[in-house]
Amino acid sequence: MGTPSPQVAFAGRSNVGKSTLLNQLIHGHPDPMHRKITSERKKLDKPKVAPVSDRPGRTRHLFRFEVGGKLTFVDLPGYGFAKAPRQVKEGWISLVDEYLARAMQLKRVISLVDASVGVKESDEQLWEMLMEREHTMMVVLTKVDKVSPDTLNRNMAHVVSMLQRFDTKFVWPYVHAVSGMHGHGVEELRSSLSVVAWDASEGKALKGRRRATPGAANPQEQVPPVRSPPARGSVVPRTFGSRPKSPLD
Repeated sequence: MGTPSPQVAFAGRSNVGKSTLLNQLIHGHPDPMHRKITSERKKLDKPKVAPVSDRPGRTRHLFRFEVGGKLTFVDLPGYGFAKAPRQVKEGWISLVDEYLARAMQLKRVISLVDASVGVKESDEQLWEMLMEREHTMMVVLTKVDKVSPDTLNRNMAHVVSMLQRFDTKFVWPYVHAVSGMHGHGVEELRSSLSVVAWDASEGKALKGRRRATPGAANPQEQVPPVRSPPARGSVVPRTFGSRPKSPLD
């Protein structure tokens, strides 16, 4: 059995556009099923598409999507104003909390924030929890096609300002802005996520070289230098151009 692939979890308030973005990342289409209803059993047994719905809070389980054997996307239940009984909501919270505590292959958590709404208290609570558990976090603004450039820039600046108080070791230094419906910014996001797959493959290769070199020196001396991430000041690209070849391709 092969080594489990690194996991990237997607979290956000209900109706933040999480399923639409996942489908765009995986299939290049916001709704490959064209809103065709699929049974919960089929979605759990072999999820291929993130279920899209007009009703917030439809994601009630952890869905895992294998991406080319190099990454696993994990769709977490939405939080916030989902119309569900209190007992059900508490069950979702426990499910997510247990996953974050036990997921050994979790390499990054994508915090999705609606660009038309901005950061809410529930988003900040998620950030605090991720910092306490020392999970690397990336913030992505969604639904940018629904806001004006001024609103987007204002909310983007607010997010960057709020992230300053966290340990930079656990915060991806680039805040993405995307439209899952139209694909704006998705290529740049895929390139950033491909770093997770690349780091995992490089780590495996490094371990293999160490095993193949008897009597090697201090392993720490053989670790390749860390690549410098984009500067924190680089917020959202003004244009959506070409991207480098992605390991996810």
